[in-house]
Amino acid sequence: MQTLEQIKNKWNNAEFVDEGTFQYYWIPSPNKSAGAIKSKGVCLHLTGGNIDRNLEGQAAVNWFRNSNSGVSADYVVFFDGTIICTVDRDNGFWSWSNGVDFSNYKYTRSSPQIAQIIKDNWGTNPNTYLVSIEVAGNSGDRYSDAQLESIGKIIRRESAYHGFAINEYTIIGHYQISPDIRANCPGAENVRLSIESANKITPVTPPTPQVNPLQAEVDRLNSEVMYFKDRAVTLEQDKQRLQNTILSLKTQLSNVVIPADLSGEVARLNAEIARLNEENANYKSQLNTCLGEKKTLASKLQTVSSHLLPATAVSVILAYFISPLNLPVEVSSALQGLVVYAINMVTVYLTNNKTKLIEVVNDVS
Repeated sequence: MQTLEQIKNKWNNAEFVDEGTFQYYWIPSPNKSAGAIKSKGVCLHLTGGNIDRNLEGQAAVNWFRNSNSGVSADYVVFFDGTIICTVDRDNGFWSWSNGVDFSNYKYTRSSPQIAQIIKDNWGTNPNTYLVSIEVAGNSGDRYSDAQLESIGKIIRRESAYHGFAINEYTIIGHYQISPDIRANCPGAENVRLSIESANKITPVTPPTPQVNPLQAEVDRLNSEVMYFKDRAVTLEQDKQRLQNTILSLKTQLSNVVIPADLSGEVARLNAEIARLNEENANYKSQLNTCLGEKKTLASKLQTVSSHLLPATAVSVILAYFISPLNLPVEVSSALQGLVVYAINMVTVYLTNNKTKLIEVVNDVS
């Protein structure tokens, strides 16, 4: 562990804190939110700066102290085991590593790669319930023995303060949150060794936390604010993406040109439709005329038919009028025969005309 003089040579505002069984250097980061956080576990990391491991921790602290970086972590553990605390328990840290935007998360509660503690708190940003420990090293590095000892002390300290157990459920690696981009951060073996180290240390009697209901509500609201800030950023990105898509489609649409020959074809078809509509109207007019003529002829035919009398009826009528004349039988019979013959001739003529009329009517219909 580095001395205070060594630390102050790098950060002159550093303070040494000695809690008896736990010592660390306090170098505050401006990147934090107001309000204490009730932690349920720990998330372990590797700083991953791809430089000398002896310099990794220093680089991480400098980055956390930079207000423009917008990130921080609870602890940084140097290669030699030196512990730096950058955010105190009364303030929530900002971490680029633990955070999850569940609206755009590619994993589900059934994904085997994801830690159970994340699944049990689904939809809540892990920054709000996990202590973050950044350990100096690059992807694939094994934690040094000095680092494991310090990590064990940190885990034991936070476990005693917040009241969570030390096991595979509460102590996880970043790879169990973002396995696609942090597959070796810090790796399952480093997590296992850290749990073993913490369980070897004599439990620390934690200070009794002062429970303030109003502060607890403030903490909860701050946690929600952090979540909605992340959500707002995601929605803004989605909005920009949609606007770009719409602009692209408008550009493509403006470049679409209707061929001139197609326009001419449309005009020709419209003219043909107009001609057919006019022809259809003429046919309708002719049909109405024919139907009217048919109706007139049918009426005349009915009138003629009503005047035709059967021959037997004619004979009876003649007998009625001739009998009073007392004509000889031969003359009376001859007269009746002559009249009946004449009437029959007229009937035949009318019947023939009736047939022709019927044929005309049928032709019209």
